[in-house]
Amino acid sequence: VLLRYLVAIPLGVFSLYSRGVKWVQDFLNKFLSFVPPVFMVILIVNMPILVYSEHRYYIVIGIIALLEAGRAAEKIHLQVQSISQKPYIEAAITTGSGPVTLFKRYYVPALIPELIVSVFLELGRTMFLIGQLGIVKIYLSHKLQVIEAQTSIVVEVQNTSNAWPLLFSDILQDIFVYPWIPFVACVIITIVILGFFTLADGLRKHFQKGYEYL
Repeated sequence: VLLRYLVAIPLGVFSLYSRGVKWVQDFLNKFLSFVPPVFMVILIVNMPILVYSEHRYYIVIGIIALLEAGRAAEKIHLQVQSISQKPYIEAAITTGSGPVTLFKRYYVPALIPELIVSVFLELGRTMFLIGQLGIVKIYLSHKLQVIEAQTSIVVEVQNTSNAWPLLFSDILQDIFVYPWIPFVACVIITIVILGFFTLADGLRKHFQKGYEYL
């Protein structure tokens, strides 16, 4: 999520002033978000060059971050566009404030609350996405283990990261034999995701009260 916003914030801000940056943002937002993120991740990370890569862990994290960076940048772009139409921005420009002063004193204070809320919402979305990947046996890091070599070589993908999606790797078997494993995992993940969403909603209300007070 942090990597996503390191890409999304510059894209969202500068896309308001540069057509080239806006084109990159639109490409990431429309093309990469054309299908659900889980399908895009499955299609990309199952490429042989990534399956056998020694740096798979970092590459997969980068892919998950960039696939949603366009959507996050679009939200930031709309927020910056909304702020630029505020009367206090026009007043600041009239009094001679330069771009650096405008960004530092007016844009940043208005953007930070929305960014904080968005980060917690993205944490919930990303957590849900990684859980979906665990169901189809796609992990952030793995090793290829040969489990049979009599007539033909059989290779099994085994998770090597200490992450909770591992609980979903055998969900089709566990649901009939050990049903409490996927059930408890689903309940805990649901509580955590709802916690992120509730925290984000509470922060939004907190910041709105501050604006109303001012």
